[in-house]
Amino acid sequence: TVAASGDGANAQIGNFGDGTATGTVAAVAGNAFSMSGTQFVVDGQTVSGSEAVLGNTVLSDVTDGVEPPVAGGGAITVSAQSFTTTGTPFVAGSSADISLSGSGKSLGSSSAPLQLLVDAVAVSTSNANAYFTALEPSLSIGVGNDGIDLGTGSLFLTSSGPVSQTQAIEAGALNISSANGGAITLTNSGNAFNTASVSTSGNASLTDGSSLSVSSATVGGTLTLASAGSISQTGAISAGTVNAAANGGDITLTNSGNTIGTASLTATGNASLTDASALTISGANVAGTLTLVDTGTIGQSGAITAGTLNANGTSITLTNIGPD
Repeated sequence: TVAASGDGANAQIGNFGDGTATGTVAAVAGNAFSMSGTQFVVDGQTVSGSEAVLGNTVLSDVTDGVEPPVAGGGAITVSAQSFTTTGTPFVAGSSADISLSGSGKSLGSSSAPLQLLVDAVAVSTSNANAYFTALEPSLSIGVGNDGIDLGTGSLFLTSSGPVSQTQAIEAGALNISSANGGAITLTNSGNAFNTASVSTSGNASLTDGSSLSVSSATVGGTLTLASAGSISQTGAISAGTVNAAANGGDITLTNSGNTIGTASLTATGNASLTDASALTISGANVAGTLTLVDTGTIGQSGAITAGTLNANGTSITLTNIGPD
């Protein structure tokens, strides 16, 4: 066991350079827990203290001594008031579960996001942001029963591949991009994020347990939006296909910069869709008024059911006869 304790003073484990600490690593009764050096390798599961500081270091269970490390081995758990990152910080293992209790204490920053070499991640902050760069082929949100809970904080995640989840995400804003055509699949019914921004050349699916606002979306394939409330936008959507279902309100996607090839809309209220190219409706089931506006043509490949239909385009062809 490697342990450090202090009475009203800082407790520190680290300054090992490229050294290795094995066993259970813990810091107790200190005002700060810090890790420093070019590589800090932890062969254990849990680090705790009132403050965790990760600089140009690696919090990892990998003992091969290379930097950047290779993921593998067991789980990493960090519990602290704050977790400060500078340089190029890495966390490597099978999973990372990080809990910060300090009010407004962010995890990582836009200039120094936490580099994840894990298969799964969970994080909680007290109304603060979390910044991640995921380097493994895929990333799952959720470790055990823990998901991501940032309160009013924002999640910034850049992934090298697909992003999925096993537990819910709660955040003021969601900002996720996936490289290499990786799918973004965040369909847990417990999700609660006020706004969402997604970018991938593949498909993206977002589910929100209340109302959902899209701040921006660049999706090469299909963008699927599902909400227990309404669906709206504050920034443009670019997608090959948009499937939107507002199960407790309106769909209002009226940004003039939208470029959508095909759309399917389901709403318990009204639905409004604006497009800057040519639009095809693959299906619509709208209890109230369906409004379609396009600078090009409007057509359909599936039936439309709506209380009222308003359509404005250079050419409108809505000739589906519906079911027998």
